[in-house]
Amino acid sequence: KAFGRLKDSGAVRLEKEGKNAGCWVMPLAQSEEFAGLEDPDKVIIRSDGTVTYVGKDIAYQLWKFGLLGQDFGYRFWDEEGVWETTSGEGAPDHPPFGGASRVYNVIDVRQSYLQKIVRAGLQAVGHGAEAERSIHFAYEMVALSPATARLLGFLDEDAEGKFLEMSGRKGIGVKADDLLDRLVAKSREEIAKRNRDLGEEELDGLAREIAIAALRFFMVKATNNRVIAFDFDEALSFEGESGPYLQYSLVRAKNIRRRLREAGLPDEVSPEEVAGLPAELFSDDLWDLLLEVAQAGDAVEKGTESLEISLIARQALGIAQRFNALYHKHPILQEKDPQVRAARLATVQIFRRGLETLGDLLGIPVPEKM
Repeated sequence: KAFGRLKDSGAVRLEKEGKNAGCWVMPLAQSEEFAGLEDPDKVIIRSDGTVTYVGKDIAYQLWKFGLLGQDFGYRFWDEEGVWETTSGEGAPDHPPFGGASRVYNVIDVRQSYLQKIVRAGLQAVGHGAEAERSIHFAYEMVALSPATARLLGFLDEDAEGKFLEMSGRKGIGVKADDLLDRLVAKSREEIAKRNRDLGEEELDGLAREIAIAALRFFMVKATNNRVIAFDFDEALSFEGESGPYLQYSLVRAKNIRRRLREAGLPDEVSPEEVAGLPAELFSDDLWDLLLEVAQAGDAVEKGTESLEISLIARQALGIAQRFNALYHKHPILQEKDPQVRAARLATVQIFRRGLETLGDLLGIPVPEKM
């Protein structure tokens, strides 16, 4: 159906001679986006009648916008709790899919040329507005550090190199579920060394929360144009630039409240109380932390507009680092002056809410303990 529309619009033509003889191609030489290419014509249907990847992607993009006039069959995947497509009849009561107003294709930067052709295909069949709203969320390739590649069996123990690029064609790759399972196992091992009194169920739950934070933060902390070399030890570190470091910071803040309650002291400060506190009770480093939290909204806005999620991750990291830098410098439980204690507690409250909000956006769970 998509091919018929491309054909009717004149977007593709049948080549009679040359290397593409018998193929239906999309001529792109007249387009500014493809100017200067040695071979600007892109094959959509091969001479043997099979459809190329980009031809399928054009049809898929039309479906995503609800422009194809045709839908998949769907069935519910009980084991995973999600809907999936099926070549069969499918369930009649499935929720609606497709028909988006804007489409983000999350695929690495090496697919930029093909994504341009997909947009050109939409323009060719009269959907220029949808072509403009077809966004390629490009990122650099994901690789494995040498240590992680050896651990997963992709490199010999004596092999050297900066990183190992994952490649589906070469059979070098790790499924997200398998990677998460390995992270959970490694996290569980590390937690068991530090907390021998945890029960099995609690240990499993905490290990999974830490593993999820480690994986998600590692994948978003780098800018989109930087190669991600995934490393188990770096991802799971409780120090430095990691998801567990953010979790550790929030658990520290939780522990402050818990200890205050145990001591019979207020564990929260109301907005009215904060408004009544003298400004001089907030030292410069406390104000610096409050300012960093206040700037979180700008970081989220910029990250959303530019599709650079690392801006949000970096803001979260900066907030956590400022909090940990003043943690020992400004004790709360031991402080005798109620107003000084309230000013410090208010700062911790604002920190906790700010970092929890950013962590929620990044999909980082907050454990009860670490």
